[in-house]
This record gives sequence, C-alpha cells and structure tokens, in this order.
Amino acid sequence: HMGRWTISAWVAGFCLTLATSVRGDEAEWIWAPGGNPAESAPQGSVYFRRVERVDQPSTCQVRLIVDDSFVIWVNGKKIGEGQAGKPHRFNLNGIVSEGMNVFAIEAKNEGGRAGLLLKGVIRD
Repeated sequence: HMGRWTISAWVAGFCLTLATSVRGDEAEWIWAPGGNPAESAPQGSVYFRRVERVDQPSTCQVRLIVDDSFVIWVNGKKIGEGQAGKPHRFNLNGIVSEGMNVFAIEAKNEGGRAGLLLKGVIRD
C-alpha cells in the first residue's frame, strides 16, 4: 500500500474547509482563505494540520517549498525548518508510525506574496 497526499488535503488551522483542490498527484500552492496571496498577503503565521492514519509501520518523505519560512512537526516532534528560495526534503522514517500521525506546519509570511506547496508519500 502506498499513500500519496498533497497540501490540498490539509486544512488551515483556523478554518474547517479544504485549502484547495487537487488535480491528480499534483500539489498546488495554498495559503489562508481570502484575498489573493499570489499577489499579496498579510504578514504573520498561518498554521496547517493533517492527521494521517497508517495501518502498519511505514516509510515517509515530504517535500515542501514556502514563501517566506516554515517549521514542520510530525507527532509533536520538530522535524525541521527552512526559508524561501529552495525546496526542502525530510525523511520521516521512524517518525511516522502505525496508527494516527499528526503533521503540522507553521508557515510565515514576512510581507508580499505568500504560499505553501507540499507533497508527501507514505509507503507500507
């Protein structure tokens, strides 16, 4: 079994709707609802959270890009952080476990455009 998910299945921490739509396996840039973050977004942090159920011990990898900075946690453990300008990859082997797994991201905008693009793969 292999599960693929994109940021489209994530929800912003302060809303209860899906952040964006998905086309196949393609991830799309998202941000908080409202306005046009591709042009301009308020300064500050936006929080994203996703719970993913895994039926057996798994391997997992996530790749993400953000404008301007981010911190990512999995199951309450800080996995990493980064700045805009390059893609970031995190190997989550030994962190993603059988049962419910919580993925959380704080994405921060320093001004101007804002966005988060993430793709993850979980393999049994």
